[in-house]
Amino acid sequence: MARTTIGQEFSALPTIELGSLIGVAGTWTSLAAIAQHLPEYSRDRVHGHRMSRESLARLIETLSRMTVAETADLPALDPKRAPVILAGALVAEGVMDTLNVDEVVVSEHDTLDGLAREVLALP
Repeated sequence: MARTTIGQEFSALPTIELGSLIGVAGTWTSLAAIAQHLPEYSRDRVHGHRMSRESLARLIETLSRMTVAETADLPALDPKRAPVILAGALVAEGVMDTLNVDEVVVSEHDTLDGLAREVLALP
């Protein structure tokens, strides 16, 4: 049901074709850590991780079989994200489907990093 609702919401958006997509922020970085079965969260291991549609689909399948408590016990996941990570993964899947990308490169750097560089006039 969630996939259907997300698909309906995204279907209202214009179709665009992208060559690649960069995933930033909590959902993407959390999913990258879980996908790699990290014993603890590692920015270095998460940054640059390539998340395929297939890998994301497997994660969704795994997360959908877990309780919130079991999800909170995943070593690389902030336990506060446990109640929402499955929903975030479904939205991430909807983004990939809507933009027709087969892979997302996960980044630990986001728009805040870019803004800081701009304000500080860093290269």
